[in-house]
Amino acid sequence: MKKSVSFFSLIIMCVLLAVGCSEENNYASDLDAHERDLDGYFFDSGRYQLYFKDDKVMIIGREIGKDKKSVLDEIYLNKGVELGGTVMEEYENVEVTTNDNKYTIKVDDFTLEFTKFKDHIIVDSENMEYIRNKLEI
Repeated sequence: MKKSVSFFSLIIMCVLLAVGCSEENNYASDLDAHERDLDGYFFDSGRYQLYFKDDKVMIIGREIGKDKKSVLDEIYLNKGVELGGTVMEEYENVEVTTNDNKYTIKVDDFTLEFTKFKDHIIVDSENMEYIRNKLEI
C-alpha cells in the first residue's frame, strides 16, 4: 500500500512538472509602463535596434524577415525592403502612450505595441524581446 501511494504521488508530481514546463511564456507583467522608460535608451533585439529620444525614434534592422519574427519585419517587407535586407530609418513626431504595462508608439503610418516585461526588457506583439542597452551620455 505504501508503494502504491508513493508511486501515485510520483506520477502526480511528474504530470504537474510537465504541465508547468510546457506553458508558453506570455510575457505577462505587473510593471507599469511610463514614457520616460524609453527616452534616451537603445533597445536591442539582435535583429533590430530602437533608439528613443524626445519625440523621435531611430530603427535600425538587419536580415529583415529572416528566421525570428518581429512585428517590424512585416512593416518593412510591406514597405518594399527585400527579404534579408537592412533598414535604417529615423522618425519624428512620434507619439508614445502607455496603459498599464503596454507602450503604444505611433510612427508615421504604423503603430507599434510593446509590453514592459522587466525593467530592462520590452516585448513586441510577435514575442521578440528588446533589451535596453544604455542611457544616452
